Amino acid sequence: MKRAFVAAVARVHPESGLSISVEQKATCAKFLLQFHDARRPIEHRGKIFTTNYDLLLLWVVASSRALKCYDDFVAEPGNRDYRPWDPDKVPDLIFLHGALHMYRHEGRLMVLRYKEGARLVDQIRERLSRDEFPLMVAEGNSQRKSSRMRDNPYLSKSRAAFRGALNDASSVLLTVGHCLGEVDRHLLEVIGSRKLAAVYVGAFGGLQSGDGGRAMAWAGEWSSQRARAGRPQLNVAVYDSRTCLVWR
Repeated sequence: MKRAFVAAVARVHPESGLSISVEQKATCAKFLLQFHDARRPIEHRGKIFTTNYDLLLLWVVASSRALKCYDDFVAEPGNRDYRPWDPDKVPDLIFLHGALHMYRHEGRLMVLRYKEGARLVDQIRERLSRDEFPLMVAEGNSQRKSSRMRDNPYLSKSRAAFRGALNDASSVLLTVGHCLGEVDRHLLEVIGSRKLAAVYVGAFGGLQSGDGGRAMAWAGEWSSQRARAGRPQLNVAVYDSRTCLVWR
């Protein structure tokens, strides 16, 4: 099942960063700058978390001079094939469930690098043809996803970073394109027990949609968690994600 899932994602993935227009990349970067800006003091820069596996976010970050948003993979002099993971780095961009460009090589976690004549998507597909699979949490339910994240150092660190960001009383979480389904309970259920000030949930179709209904159900659960802990209520707002112009 994992083989079929990863292969399907790679098959439908855009061929390269050129598949996204310059205008779209610039618009997405401008949107992201509202949540992470390296020009701000470090405590106010913000972080970007994604549960997507694709390369779109990576391409946007790479194309933007204004959006200095880094993962925790570092360049090695003379190594044009990949960048290894540095567990001591503090990332700004975090792939909570892994991604298509993350692999293990000689016992080290690394991300693929673009090479002349070998686009990232081509490298990924070539590795799949050799039964080499990327680091991706493709398990079907929340319990199995949680177990996988605990067992992998990168994923475990990523989840800890997410929980740490939520434990700042001045922090705000905004979601875009996430349906808040039960398969991601391992990420969502902790929100009510953290100190963050507010959550803005993007629901396709707004409050009356299926996504909006799930958002309100989670809001009730988070409210109960706060009440049991004797903490102030968590502010939760639902907005129509169709009004959130990420790409245009």
